[in-house]
Order: sequence, then structure tokens, then C-alpha cells
Amino acid sequence: MRREREEQYMVRIERCINDQINSDYGQRSTIQLDGKLTQKQKDSLRSYYMALRTGNTITKSRRKAKSYATFYEYMRHLRRFGLYLKKDDYSEANLSDAEGFIELHSSHSQTVSNSITKTLKCFYAWLGNRKKLDFSELVDTLGNMKFNKSQIERLDQNKLLNDSDILKLLNAADTIRDKAIISVLSESGCRVGELIDLNLENVSFDSYGAFIDIQESKTKERKIRLIISEPYLKHYINQHGFKHKFESPLFYSMGPRNKGQRITMAGVSESLKNELLSKTKILIHCSNGGLHDYLEYSILDGLTHGCVPLCVTSDSKQYSVIEENNIGRVVSNEKEGAIAIGEIIKNYEVYMDNISIFMNNFFKSQNRLWKRWENTFEKIINNNFKNLK
Repeated sequence: MRREREEQYMVRIERCINDQINSDYGQRSTIQLDGKLTQKQKDSLRSYYMALRTGNTITKSRRKAKSYATFYEYMRHLRRFGLYLKKDDYSEANLSDAEGFIELHSSHSQTVSNSITKTLKCFYAWLGNRKKLDFSELVDTLGNMKFNKSQIERLDQNKLLNDSDILKLLNAADTIRDKAIISVLSESGCRVGELIDLNLENVSFDSYGAFIDIQESKTKERKIRLIISEPYLKHYINQHGFKHKFESPLFYSMGPRNKGQRITMAGVSESLKNELLSKTKILIHCSNGGLHDYLEYSILDGLTHGCVPLCVTSDSKQYSVIEENNIGRVVSNEKEGAIAIGEIIKNYEVYMDNISIFMNNFFKSQNRLWKRWENTFEKIINNNFKNLK
């Protein structure tokens, strides 16, 4: 599935370099740039793309290799900058051109502005070195710009989906596939992008429910326990058109044109956000952040037990525990965090057959942050929640 995604981005990059895409940032963009890239600009883009792929750039970075999604983002920004310049080559640009282009996109999110600035800085550092040109003023000025972090929009509790909303969505879904998608997203809290990357081989069942293996990188995966979603997943997989091919996408398109192909973000959005909205009047946030908008907490690791999201994030040496109502609760140290999680478990002890099983599942695949919590957590559980054993 990773290879499929890379191939898709490689096609997009080629279209971008060859100036064969629309010159906007999605349908919501109000900034249109007309014209076409010159041949010199296309040649510069292709040379920079090859330098990125081979790591032959002079940018100081811990990671030489970047994803094709990042390459595409660079090419997209640079293509638009080339259209904005209305000059024969990128080498004819100056600092005022770069600042004007960044200012042009000031109405976009802070993330877009930051990305454009970084892209131009890295590109002109490479271009100056390659063509023996002096872009030091441009590179230094862009490098000294302070990037403002995007402000997190805190959601009101009333805007979050509750159990009643989830039940309405499940009842309104027409297909067992959509029921499985709704159930897995609501119980696991995984991102939509993580969900659609799943293959049949990433799902397993045991006597307690189901597991899904979320691939975070080539060498690291996250195992999430599912209980409420288990019957929906099992029913869906039993009817799966390609269930004998374990490498097949778990969720695939059922339309006549793309039947059997991996479902896309747009496909999930259309199924959940558009069709179900008219039936239930429930507005679903269906971005890559996940059904419950967990992305606002920048979750590092998570495990769901009995439809209770147990997740943690670090922010300025503070920890945030996602409670059963999906609202972040900030705690100042490991002990407070362990107590908070213990309270959540206590409220849902009906799902706890054995605390040792939970402990093994929870800490088996966590990162180093959680490893520091393990002894503290176990001690507090044993002292205060003995009834869970």
C-alpha cells in the first residue's frame, strides 16, 4: 500500500513539473495564477526533484530521504512561484519576489505559509550552489523568519459525536462496509488516512474482539484493540469480495468504475459526510484527523479498550489524557496521568475481563514515553483499582 501511494505521488509530481495541473491549492483557494511555466523553469524543477530523490541537496537535515508526498508539496509550491514570477527562469527571482509570494498566501493557513517559506529557502540554497549564484540575502532572510505554530481550535463538547450519534450513523448506513468504517473510526480514533491504508492482513480476531495493525512507518506499527467494532468487521470481511487475498485493501470502492480499488479519502468523505448527513442531520468532521477530531491533540500513541480512547500526547512537558467524553485533560506528571487513566478504566470495568491482559496489550507496543509510565501505572492500578482484577 505504501508503494501504491508513492506511485500516485510520482504521477502527480510529473504532472506538476510538466505544468499539467490546475494552478490552485484545492477547490477552496481563491488565488488563481494564470500562465505557463517556461522550459527553463521546468528543467529547474526536474533537476531539483532529482536532487531531492538522491539526497544531493545542501540543506542540513537529519533526514536526507523525504516522502514523495513532501516532494509533491515542494513541486507544487515551486510551480506556483514560477507562475507568479512571470520570468524566464527561477534564477531571476529576488527577495521581494519571494516575500510577495508569501504575502499573497497570507490568507491561507499558517501551515501553508510556513511550508512555502521553507520550500523557497531550501530551493534557493540548492539553486545558488548549483548555478554559482548568490541568493544569500534571500536564503538568510527566509531562514530567519519565525514560524508561528498553527493555533489549535479547541472543540466544544457539544460538537463531538456521542454514543447516540454513532448509533444513528450506524443505523443510517446502507452498506455493511460503511457500518464497519463508522464503527472502526469511532472506536479506534485512527486517522482516515490510516484506515484506508489497511489491508485484510492487518486485521486479526481473538476471543476478546479484534485487532487492527496501523503501520506508522516501515519498521513501526501500532496495534489497536477493537471490541464494539468486532461484529461489524467480521460481517464485512465475510462478505469481502477479495477475502482470500490477504494483501487486498480492507476497504475498497464498490462503484462500477473503480470496484476493487482501495477506497480514497474522497470516497470515505462522500459515504459518511454527504450521504449520512442528509439522513441523520449529523455533521461529521471527516478530515485525516479522524472522526472524533483526535488530531487536535497530536496523539503519539493510543489504544482503545471498550470504546474508550486511551491516548497520550506531550506538549511543553505536559501530558494530555483523552477522557471518555473525548475532551483533553491536562496532567502535569506521570502519576496524575496514571490516576486519570485508571479512573477511565474504572468507569468501563464491564469490558475488563482481566487487568493483566489489558496491561500486556496496552504497553506491548507503546513508545518510550509510555515505558516510563508503566511501573507507576501498574502500582496505582494495584493499589486503587483492585476490583478490576
